[in-house]
Amino acid sequence: ANVRLINYSTIDSSSETPFGVSLVVSLVACAQEIVNSVMQLPSQSAICQWLVDNAEVKASDVNRARKLCLAESGREEEVLRNLLRLGSVRDDQAVEAYATLLGVPRLQLDEASWDIEPLMIGSERFLRHHGLVAVAADAATVTVVASPPLSQYALDAMGYCASKSVSLQLATAADVNTLIERLYGQ
Repeated sequence: ANVRLINYSTIDSSSETPFGVSLVVSLVACAQEIVNSVMQLPSQSAICQWLVDNAEVKASDVNRARKLCLAESGREEEVLRNLLRLGSVRDDQAVEAYATLLGVPRLQLDEASWDIEPLMIGSERFLRHHGLVAVAADAATVTVVASPPLSQYALDAMGYCASKSVSLQLATAADVNTLIERLYGQ
């Protein structure tokens, strides 16, 4: 949706810059604008470092989770998931880490927020697997509530399905599951 139109009638054929180079430079600049406008999630190591510094998580627990990741998949992309699974990190601590590092609001379901109606974007299986659900949309954005660990792929997919940019809010896994159950009536 963020496309720069080029007026071909204004391109000077007598200039020293060949037409193809001008077009490539314009396309690269446009692609860079798109990349800069997309929210980038913090790395797993940044999240783990924040947890060690601010949430009383032991560095030895992070190292154990990292070794477990390497043994299971050969990659360190699931460190936070392993910390949550092992019980070394509480769900609310992970939410706080993401909220602080990303500077996004935290959703807490209480009596006042029961008027939130989730939107039917994505299958139930996809939403449950990635721990996210869309809760509001306007002309330009869709608001997605997600629980840690966040997936860049899942957030991008939600934006793509809605054909809108994503506004992120964070919540615990229990709150996200409550919203999904409300959406699918279970």
